[in-house]
Amino acid sequence: MHEAAAQSGDAPSLHITLGFLEASIAARLAPALAALSTEAALERLALAAMDRITRDRLPLSQRSLAHRPPGVDAKLRLSDAMHHHLVPLPEGRGALRWYGGVENLSATECAWLAQLAEGATPASLGEGALAFCQRLAALGLLEPY
Repeated sequence: MHEAAAQSGDAPSLHITLGFLEASIAARLAPALAALSTEAALERLALAAMDRITRDRLPLSQRSLAHRPPGVDAKLRLSDAMHHHLVPLPEGRGALRWYGGVENLSATECAWLAQLAEGATPASLGEGALAFCQRLAALGLLEPY
C-alpha cells in the first residue's frame, strides 16, 4: 500500500502503480506498457477507472502518512475499507487476509479481532492487545470507533 498525491492545479490526475517482482517481466511488458501510454489509451483507462470507482464507491482507509498509533483507551473497530476476511485455522488460530496482505493470528488475537468487529479498546482486550492493535492500525485494518 502507498499514498499518492496529485500535482497542484485543477487538471485531472490519474495514478497507476505497477510493480514487478522480476526485471525480465518488466522488459517483456515494455511494448505493451508503451502502447498504453498514448493519450487515447490513457483517456480510455481514466474513464474505465472512474466508471469502476463510481460503481464500487469503496471507502478510503483512515491510514495516512501521519499515522499515530492508538492508545490503550482508544475505541477501535475493524475498517470496512480494507475488505478483510478471517480464514479459520486449526487450534483457534486464523489468517486475516485483505488486499494488502495476510496477518497470521493466534487464537487469542482471533478472539480480540471478534471484539474489535464491534468496537473495543486495547485495555478491554487484555495484556498484549495494545501492540496487536497498533500493528493492525498501522496497516490500516483498524480505525477509531
